[in-house]
Amino acid sequence: MRKRISRATLMILPLLAMPTIAQMPLGTDFTYQGQLRQDGVPADGTADLRFALFPAASGGAQVGPTVTSSNVTVVNGLFSVQLDFGAAAFNGQARWLEVAARSPAGSGTFTTLSPRQPLTASPYALQTRGLFVDSALNVGIGTVTPGKRLDVLAASLGDGIRLAGTAPNDPGYHLYDGSNPRGTLGLALQSGIWSTSAAPGDIVLRSDTGKKLLLQNGFLEAGLTINGNSVGIGTNAPGAKLHLVNGDILAGPSAQEWMFHTRSSFGGDFLQITDRDNGVPQFQRGLTLTQAGNVGIGTTGPAATLHVNGDFRAEGTASVQVLEITGADLAERFPASERLEPGMVVAIDPDHPGKLCLARGAYNRRVAGIVSGANDFTVGAVLGNHAGSENGPPIALSGRVYVHCDTSSGAIEPGDMLTTSDTPGHAMTASDRERSHGAIIGKAMTRLAPGQRGLVLVLVNLQ
Repeated sequence: MRKRISRATLMILPLLAMPTIAQMPLGTDFTYQGQLRQDGVPADGTADLRFALFPAASGGAQVGPTVTSSNVTVVNGLFSVQLDFGAAAFNGQARWLEVAARSPAGSGTFTTLSPRQPLTASPYALQTRGLFVDSALNVGIGTVTPGKRLDVLAASLGDGIRLAGTAPNDPGYHLYDGSNPRGTLGLALQSGIWSTSAAPGDIVLRSDTGKKLLLQNGFLEAGLTINGNSVGIGTNAPGAKLHLVNGDILAGPSAQEWMFHTRSSFGGDFLQITDRDNGVPQFQRGLTLTQAGNVGIGTTGPAATLHVNGDFRAEGTASVQVLEITGADLAERFPASERLEPGMVVAIDPDHPGKLCLARGAYNRRVAGIVSGANDFTVGAVLGNHAGSENGPPIALSGRVYVHCDTSSGAIEPGDMLTTSDTPGHAMTASDRERSHGAIIGKAMTRLAPGQRGLVLVLVNLQ
């Protein structure tokens, strides 16, 4: 009759590794040794063993994978196996090992042994050459009572954490907790006093020749102060996110370098970018930005959003990817022989050469365009003003404008060609094709009922 596996006497022995010439990193596996008994008698032969981790002596959800060791040799009840549950299975919490066995190997069913076996940690797994991990998972270096997740206690003043090169003068980084931060090119974090100009909490970036940058929460030395989330240059009490005191920013290797002037430096402007000639700022060559938001080029007192003191010109062809004009039409200013209102149809004045007047008479072939600006439609672009026409009305030559219309001779529908009418300055539908040649103003885009006078949106196209 088959013997029953009643229990196993189990124990975990720490695996001690002696130093070797070529050191290898430790893995996550460990050696497990135990004793297997059948009906109270130490077993002999072979066995299949199955191992699982749990967070409690009974019950609880399994932690990590199940590890099976097959065809294990058992001599006088003793066996030894290598187990590896991975690093994630051990997070610092207690673990119990549950073992199931069958013997001989390869036959029968597994019997779960009881009780589960607690896994205890080796002392050197908690503290190895100055490294300590407590039950709260805090790590201490140089201390067995870490108060934080990582607590480093220096053995002596100035010996904190050091990252440096292999030679004494190699660049490195030095973090010190004490006075007199030392080293070559590096970073020193200190809570003591290094010099008469340093204060607790300073961050000093320095080289052999002295500090390169000093960030202080105290008084100013190197020109830069960080106080909370405010930065000051030339002041130890910044009053804004970036506070640059009155002064200049110079850029250039000679006396004719560029100058950046901050507010109140010259004339109260917010920013001035100029150059200097033998130390004298040359404002006429630079850029001024005022507190009011005006930009001046060649002037220190811009009177408009953009004020250019002089000509604006491009040598050669000026091009942009997209030129967007917010107005609706292309116009040109013309001198007029009489008062012209926006939306009126105008014609060439035969009695005053070079001037325009109201268009009179139906199918007037002297028609010249429409006065821009009716119904709050702004002019898109105005061509250059010639002498004598600077104050003349802008006449739409192309684009969309509103025009005064008279529908006494018939309604206007979208798409109708428009011409002059018998009402001065008004348009009408061009119903007579023969008379329309040379008298067309454009094409209607809106309608107007018969017998009315009103504004119609027209696409200007003289023909």
